[in-house]
Amino acid sequence: MTPEKIQERLASIRGGPRHITNLINNLLNVAIIEDENIGFSPEQCNPGHVALMCIQSQLDVAPGFEIVSDFEELSNTIFYDPMHLTQILNILLSNAVKYSPESKEIKVRGWNDKNSTFISVSDYGVGIPTGDMANMFKRYFRAGNVTNIPGAGISLHVAMKLLDAQGGEIALESIDGEGTTVTVRLPTETLGVDALL
Repeated sequence: MTPEKIQERLASIRGGPRHITNLINNLLNVAIIEDENIGFSPEQCNPGHVALMCIQSQLDVAPGFEIVSDFEELSNTIFYDPMHLTQILNILLSNAVKYSPESKEIKVRGWNDKNSTFISVSDYGVGIPTGDMANMFKRYFRAGNVTNIPGAGISLHVAMKLLDAQGGEIALESIDGEGTTVTVRLPTETLGVDALL
């Protein structure tokens, strides 16, 4: 077997876990889209710890990337659904990797401000055209500059639905060709018991 064939075979093996992870995430995302009433189970959790686990999971399937984190200004404990937070951060990190074919650096930052916790994910990838920004959270919408990259156009919509369920928000900042920053806001005190009924 030639060195080129060996490299191709290794690349295929390394890509296996990412493919499986994407399939699982897509199934979860479709289930959320079809669920009009998203239930949640808030509990005390450490957002920095959840983020670090998501970062490591992403590095396991995208080893060529460097993900730099800064959680010095982030609270150690919030009252939130840890499974939802995990899925939201997995979506943001997966998108940052997917849409950064050239630049391999991603930055994740967390901080608190008054009654809210913020986590942002920044990449230096393809960015989003200005004309597409207003539609990025619509179901099945994809930016015009990523038609050559596989995707279903549902991940940001899912993240928005998960955040909406607990009174959170999501925002985009992007420059076409330079990169994107996605910031989520989690209320420090989430919705009360009545919202769970």
